[in-house]
Amino acid sequence: MNASISKKFIVAAAIFFLLGLVMHADTRLMLYFTHLQQSEIALIKAELQKDVSENTILDQNNTPGKLAQHQLDQAFKQYLTPKLSGFPVLYAGYITITGSDGLAMFPLRHAQQKLYIAVTPDIKLIHVKGSSFSHTEYSPDPQVPLALY
Repeated sequence: MNASISKKFIVAAAIFFLLGLVMHADTRLMLYFTHLQQSEIALIKAELQKDVSENTILDQNNTPGKLAQHQLDQAFKQYLTPKLSGFPVLYAGYITITGSDGLAMFPLRHAQQKLYIAVTPDIKLIHVKGSSFSHTEYSPDPQVPLALY
């Protein structure tokens, strides 16, 4: 009985060893998108508030003005903290959409320690065959915003 158990153990160990040689996990590139820091939001809000305070409609002494100011504060809060989900992300021929927590995952396809990120609303995909694309091009129009990180 001990001989049959040890043979089964040797066979099982050999199978796991061979599977370990054949199967390996692909390294992943994980990008998390987060909201701005509260200090940055306060600076933007102060800058926008300065422009709005010059408007005579939002007088702080009037009740309608206070209501409008409250509505404006709520609009700033919603505008400055957008949702993190639903952004398309492209990397090395792969495309995905960020999840509800702002996560985008890809198989790692470069060896350098740097990763350049371009943020723009206008990206043109250069198609190779069918729905496959080889690379992207950004709009040459200077009116289209483009930020490289």
